[in-house]
Amino acid sequence: MSFNQKKFLASIPSSFTDVFGVLKTFGFTPTLVGGVVRDFILQGIVGRDWDTELSHPTVSFNKSDWKDFGVALSKLGKITHLPYEIIRLEIKNIEYEFSPPRIETFTSEKGHSNFTAEFDFSLPFEKAILRRDFTVNSLGIRFTS
Repeated sequence: MSFNQKKFLASIPSSFTDVFGVLKTFGFTPTLVGGVVRDFILQGIVGRDWDTELSHPTVSFNKSDWKDFGVALSKLGKITHLPYEIIRLEIKNIEYEFSPPRIETFTSEKGHSNFTAEFDFSLPFEKAILRRDFTVNSLGIRFTS
C-alpha cells in the first residue's frame, strides 16, 4: 500500500477550502477517516462521503458550542444533525460528516445503538480509532495547515 499525497491533494473537492476555513475558525484539527481514506489507498479514488473527526487540544466538548459550529457550517450548505453528535454538511455532491472523537461503552443489547458515547476532542487518534470496525477503516489523514 502506498499513499500518493500529490494525487490526493489534487483530488480534494474545491468546497473543502471553505470547510477547512470554518474548522480553523473553531480551532479544530480535522482527521479524515473511514471510506474515503480506504478507497484512496486501495483504489486511488476520492469519494463523496468525507467522514471527519475533529480534535482540539484545549476545548472540551459541549453541545452549545457544537451547535454553534453547525450554524457556522450552515452558511456553506445544508446541515443535518445525526445521532452521536454527528453533523452532516452537504455541498453540491459532497457529504462532509463531522464528529468529535469518542469512546463507546457497549451494553448487552443488540444493534447499532447498543452503546453510550463519551466525546473528547483531546482523545488521541490512536485511542479514538479503536472503535472502528475494520483495520483499514482505522486509517486517517490529518489536515494541519
